[in-house]
Amino acid sequence: MMMTRGRRLLGKASLQRVLEIRQSSNVFSICYMRRLRCYPTSSLKSTRVFSSVAPPNGDDEDKQQQQQPRKLLDPPVITWVDDFLPSSIQPYARLARMDKPIGTWLLLWPCYWSTALAATESTLHLPDPTLLALFGAGAFIMRGAGCTINDLWDRNVDKHVERTSSRPLASGQVTIPQAIAFLGVQLTAGLGILLSLPHTWYCFQWGAASLPLVVAYPLMKRFFAYPQLVLGLTFNWGAFMGWAATYGSMDYSIILPLYGSGVTWTLVYDTIYAHQDKADDAKLGLHTTALSFGADDETQRKVLYALATATWLQWQLVGHYAELHSGLFSFGSAVGFGHLLWQINSADFNDPHNLSARFKSNSAVGAIMFATFVGGTYFA
Repeated sequence: MMMTRGRRLLGKASLQRVLEIRQSSNVFSICYMRRLRCYPTSSLKSTRVFSSVAPPNGDDEDKQQQQQPRKLLDPPVITWVDDFLPSSIQPYARLARMDKPIGTWLLLWPCYWSTALAATESTLHLPDPTLLALFGAGAFIMRGAGCTINDLWDRNVDKHVERTSSRPLASGQVTIPQAIAFLGVQLTAGLGILLSLPHTWYCFQWGAASLPLVVAYPLMKRFFAYPQLVLGLTFNWGAFMGWAATYGSMDYSIILPLYGSGVTWTLVYDTIYAHQDKADDAKLGLHTTALSFGADDETQRKVLYALATATWLQWQLVGHYAELHSGLFSFGSAVGFGHLLWQINSADFNDPHNLSARFKSNSAVGAIMFATFVGGTYFA
């Protein structure tokens, strides 16, 4: 058995959990249950899982396939959702992307940044642990709610995009009424977290103000050439919430550049991520910055470098107006900026695995800047 990034690659003895081998008139199909795809072949030489779109065929078909590029698949994997949750609940967990925590982290980091910058003497100039816990729970719940809303809007589109075709709504594992009921539970839980924050009415106003963005974002790819901009406006709303929950007011000289840095950061990482779907998006007439920022890789990189630089410059404004420890903050923000440059420089816009790894690495950027804001505030 092999381990990778907290997920378990299935050994031969476990293949029955994700493979179904069927024989009909000497025609076999290997069905990857997680991806809901079937691959026909005229003969089957072993029970191995092949890393290409189709398993080995007869001699004539083998010669034809050798002349065509073979598309790699992810190996069959299972996550904690498969291991620990009842089968009746698993589709809802996947609808909320509970098996993919990177989205929760990316939503959470701006909340944590703001909370760190707002630290007061009562918490020894360290982030309030109660607020950190509440924001952690809120990010987990509301990221899931956002995914449910996204999939409700996109259920018919997702069927035609390879990466999203197995999502619960697109594949029929969850019905529309079931998803709406689940969304009601998610939003009720999110409201409970919101009403638990200090300065409740002020925080409620700020939290409620984000809902139009949450609902509208999935539609933007149909009408707006830069939907990742709307995603950035949505995902970084936590920059307002940490300060609001601490003071019941807003210092815009600090929070606006903090929010802006999150928006440009999101444009970098989600454009990299969006390159995985650009071919399908182009066929479906959907907009994405992976297409809007330029047709060639060099132009794409130039735009992303400019956005990364804008992110770093806005971090400098935050450090200046928040009067953070200059040496520590300069070092930390330089490390965060360097990480963004590495992502852009090393991204292969035609390799989904490369792109996914760089996208997920942005949790490290968030953590670097959180540590920078914590240290810069404490030692100021």
